[in-house]
Order: sequence, then C-alpha cells, then structure tokens
Amino acid sequence: MSRLFIFQSMMSLTVVSGCLVAFWLAKNASDQKGMKALAGFNLTMALWCCGHLLLSLDHPKTGEALLSLNPLMPTLFLHFSLHFVQLKTVSHPVVDWLLKQMPLWYMLTFLVVIISIVFHGNRVEPWLDFHWFLLLNPVGWVNLFYTVVIGFIGHGILLWGYANSQGNTRRSIIMMFAAGGWGFALATSFIFPSLGLDYYPYPLWLMPSYLLLLTFAVVRYQLLAVNYWAIKAIIWSSALLLLLGLTTLLTSMASQLGLAQLSDIELPVLWLYSLATGIALWLLYNPLHKVASRLVYPDVKITEAVTERWLNQLNNSQSFKELSAIATDLISTHIHQPVEVVINRQVNSRQLLIECCQQDDNWVFNLKNWQEASPGYRYAADIFSSLLVTSCDNLDKSLRLAHQEQQRQEELRLVELGGLAAAMAHEIRNPLNIISMASAQCEDKVKNHIQGQLKRADTLIQDLLSYAKTIELNIQPVVLLPMLTALSHSQVKTNAVEVEIDCAPELTVFADVYKLQQVLINCLDNAAAFAATVEKGKMRIECRQLDNQISVTFHNNGPPISAQLQADLFKPFISKRAGGSGLGLAIVQRIMKAHGGMATFSDLLGWNVSFICVFPHKTLIERSE
Repeated sequence: MSRLFIFQSMMSLTVVSGCLVAFWLAKNASDQKGMKALAGFNLTMALWCCGHLLLSLDHPKTGEALLSLNPLMPTLFLHFSLHFVQLKTVSHPVVDWLLKQMPLWYMLTFLVVIISIVFHGNRVEPWLDFHWFLLLNPVGWVNLFYTVVIGFIGHGILLWGYANSQGNTRRSIIMMFAAGGWGFALATSFIFPSLGLDYYPYPLWLMPSYLLLLTFAVVRYQLLAVNYWAIKAIIWSSALLLLLGLTTLLTSMASQLGLAQLSDIELPVLWLYSLATGIALWLLYNPLHKVASRLVYPDVKITEAVTERWLNQLNNSQSFKELSAIATDLISTHIHQPVEVVINRQVNSRQLLIECCQQDDNWVFNLKNWQEASPGYRYAADIFSSLLVTSCDNLDKSLRLAHQEQQRQEELRLVELGGLAAAMAHEIRNPLNIISMASAQCEDKVKNHIQGQLKRADTLIQDLLSYAKTIELNIQPVVLLPMLTALSHSQVKTNAVEVEIDCAPELTVFADVYKLQQVLINCLDNAAAFAATVEKGKMRIECRQLDNQISVTFHNNGPPISAQLQADLFKPFISKRAGGSGLGLAIVQRIMKAHGGMATFSDLLGWNVSFICVFPHKTLIERSE
C-alpha cells in the first residue's frame, strides 16, 4: 500500500505541475511562437498522468480513455519543434511545409486516439500493488508505435536545428534532447506489464521532473526569470535529497540507536513523510520569511514590488542631478524621515546621508549618520543604495554613449566643413592675391587699408581651416611659465597693455605642445584686444593646480560682456571685438575638449572679463583615451 500511495502522490504532483507550467507558459510566453504548443504538451502530459492516477483510484474507464491521448503529446511537441527551429535558424522549405501540414497531423493524431478508445486499444487488469493497470492490445501497440514515430520526427527536427544553429539555440536543443531522453526512460516503465515484466514502475515516480526539465531547457534563454526559479528548485531539491539520505541512514541505524519502533516503519513511508515535510517547509518558507522580516525590521516593509518601483523610477533619470533628486524623494518618503542623497560629491551634513560615487570605474555607496537609525531603516537604506549604484552605472554608461554619439556627429559635421573650407580657401586666395598685387599701384593710405583688410581675410581663412581640421594630439609634459612669458611678451609690444603672470615655475600640464600654444595665443590675443580698448589696460594670468586639474585663467579689465552674449561666447562666429574672426574662442573650446578639459567664462573673479582653461591630470587624459 505504501508504494501505491507514493505512486498516487507522484502522479498527483505531475498533474499539478503540468497544469501550472502550462498556465505559466500561456501567460508569460504567449507572444512567442510555439509556446502555446509547449503549454498544450504539458497539459496533455498532466492528463496522461491523471489517467494513471484514476486507474489506481478504481476509475478504469476514464483512466483508460485519458491514457489513449498518448499520441497527442509528441504531436504537440512536433508543432513546438517546428516553430522553434523556424524562429532560431534559417528558413527551410521542409520545415515550412511541415508547419503548413500541422492541421493534418492533428487530424491523424485524433483519429488514432479515437480508434484506440472505440476499439479498446488498451485493457486494464490488476497488477502488483495496483487495483488496475494498463495493458496494451494490438490497437494499443499501434497507438504507441505512432507515438514513438511522431516523437522521433520531432526530435529529428531539433537535430536539424542543432546542425544549423549556434550559441544559446544549440545549448537549448542539447538540454531538450537530454530532457527528452530522461522522459522516455521514465515513461517506458508503464509498458512493463504489456511486456510480461513484473517490475514495479518506480521510474514513473520521477515524472514531475521531466516536465520541469523540458520547460526549463526551452525557455531558459527566452524568459530569464525562469533561471531564478531554477536556482530555487536546485536548492530545495538538494535539501530534499539530503533529507531523504539522512532518513535512510537513520533508519539503517535505528536498532543501534535504540529506536526499534522506527526500524519497523517501511523506508518508502519514511521517505514520503520526509518529502511531505520538505514540501511543507518550502510552502511555508516565504510566509515565515515575511513574518521574520517584520519581527526583525518592524518599521519597514521591502517587497519585490517596492524594489521594482524604485528601480524603474531611478532608471528614468536623464542626469545625475535629477537622479539625486528622485533618489532623495523615494527613500525619504519610504522611511518617513529626511534623507539626502548625493552623487559624486561630498557633503557635510548631520542628517541621514547616502553618498554614491565612482571609484576605479566602479560605483559604490556609503551611508553616513545612520548609526542611530533603526535596523529596519538601515536595511531599507542598504537595499535602496544597491539599486542606486546600479542606476548610477546605467546612467553613466548612457551619458557616455550619448557624448560619444554627439562627438561623432560633431566630427562628421567638421569633416564636411573642413572640405568646404579648404575648397573655399583655395578659391578665395586667388582673387585676394590679385587684389594685393593691384593695390601696389594705389596711394599709401589706400594701399595700407587694402592690405589690412586682406590680412584680416587671410586670418579668417586660417581660423576657419584650423577650426574645421581634425584634432590629433601628441600628449607630453609642458612647463607653463616659459611658454606664457614668451607669448605674453609679444602681446605687450603689440597692444601696449600691462601683463602680470602668477604661475609656479614648475607647474606642468600634459598636453599637445602645439595645440596648447594655439590655445594660449588665442586667449592672450582675445584678452589683450579687450584690455587695449580702455585706458591703462591690464591683463593677469593665473595658474593653479587643484587635485586632478590645472586651471589657466586670463583676466582683463576690458569692457564687460553682456549676459546675453556670455552664453554664446564659445560658439563659432561670435565676436565682441573689432577685427576678430569669431572663431578664436571656438577653436580654444575644441582643443580643450579634445584634451578632456573645458574653457569657461566668468565675471565674478574680481575682473570684468575672465576666461578659464581647465586641463585634466595625465591619468584622466589616459582614461579618456
């Protein structure tokens, strides 16, 4: 009786598993071709096992009818296989033709099932512990033969798919073959009495594993959530096997341990009790976990829905400033206390603080001032900060990709502009040369005026070519003071302005020496031109090193720049001074960005006009490259 009870339990478990898996597939994979057929396969397998269960429960007629559905399982599997290989491999005429013929396959299958039921292809008789068990008549053997043939065709389709695929598709097919072999080995035990073999069909006890393994093999790479359930299944299955092993060991040693009554209980019964205990623990684990969490963390509730909502809202951020604001609002609302979230900066604050920063290309978080917070609040902060780190990493990658795309588009635009500028420069210089030669016959005043305008036009052409040219850098250490001294000396002579330099003698930047010289010349020329327009014009150059940055600031006491113009200073053809090409500051900005730095403007440093060039440290340049 104990073996029969275990058999009935395993058949019941297979029925429940098959129905649940079929429902899960229909709900979660309805948009993927072939998954409905796989769901039907699981449901038919559940009905087939239900037939065995009903036979053992003294319902022979209904059980016999359900067992006659045997051919429907491989037909549904064939339908799934055709969709699977069609989707995962190159199209093939045979596969397409077989898919079109599936209605005929189903008609033939139902015909075989009906013939088996009408002509009693099966008979039921008592066998071993069973009140009734299936024995095959000649029509039943035809039913089984048809089932095997369709099964071989379905697996043959998968074999063709394996030969014409790669990667995850091949891995899935290998797992399906392994699961199919396992299922075949288990299911064939039901024909033992038809072959005259009086061996108990123990393999049928393991039928629940076949459905789960086959479904996992199919959807592992299509529905990633199933991998999470697979991990839990492996853990709990291992625990159950360990429990069964300990039960077996304890039973064998029961007499020596003084547990004679335990040794009188049949081992299968003890296994069943152990299995029931394990299943009960599995069913109670989540509720008990929730209760324990509420006892340990009574003031906070973290669920999968909460974490999913947090992650979705955090991932909607378009900037780190926006991400910081959203994160502050989310965690403060959840724990009903003010929390400040800062990203890539340090803040001195006495309130609850979450700092998130980047260290060696990895994002990390740090909780400050949480010592007096309750364990529940600290637990919520840890989970939230882990999600915040993930969102920071995603946003950082997204911004980098956007910046790279912007740079690519800018380079494409400059390449087009460079080609146009080169062609225009060639065409313009020819008439300019003719005008220059013709002006030699003019009066000196007119001649000087023409030559000055020609020089301005040539400067504009040179600046345009320089701006549109692709920037290639040869980074090397450059001491700033000697270069600044030499270049500013020429400005004193040309513009008669006073120049003051505040730069440490050893201060060194890592830059392309020629591009750096162009930046300094443009900034000096721009500052000197502004300072020369006022009485007692002055310039001051300040060089400072701050952590991983070196700034070179060009001050002048020229006329202030309007707020409207400040926003466009570094755009092409924006010029405030007479005689300027409007490209000097735009060229400076391009070169600075190529170095990984930035050029900015300020009127809040004690001077009317201040241009600041910020160079990164050598390690930052190497990282950007």
